[in-house]
Amino acid sequence: ENASGALAVLAERAGKLRGGKAVGAGARDWLLGRNAWESSFVTGFGPRSPRNVHHWASVFGKGRPKGAVVGGPADMKSIRDQAGSIGGFKPGRFDATVAAYEDRIDDYVTSEPAIDYTAGSILLLAAVGAG
Repeated sequence: ENASGALAVLAERAGKLRGGKAVGAGARDWLLGRNAWESSFVTGFGPRSPRNVHHWASVFGKGRPKGAVVGGPADMKSIRDQAGSIGGFKPGRFDATVAAYEDRIDDYVTSEPAIDYTAGSILLLAAVGAG
């Protein structure tokens, strides 16, 4: 969770948590592509950013809306529970029984952006970037 990384940074600034900046920097890096899928979860930014976003704005082209944060990896149970409504799921080479991710417009579990993902990410980037 991106907001958790931001809270770790803020807790270190408040003198309540040693190593909080490192936790926040790790969360930022994971969000932007340093993860098992080698993918950014921010549309239009970073390596292999989401191109097939489950959002109405995708009618204007792949990778829309730019800057939105998608759900990203989810537990396999959540994905499989929704498999009927999203047209099945094809595990990728980095997927595991714990978590999986696919950049597919029909997979709203992993590819749908949400305001809470984006808000937490903005707070994380601001907290880490502020030093």
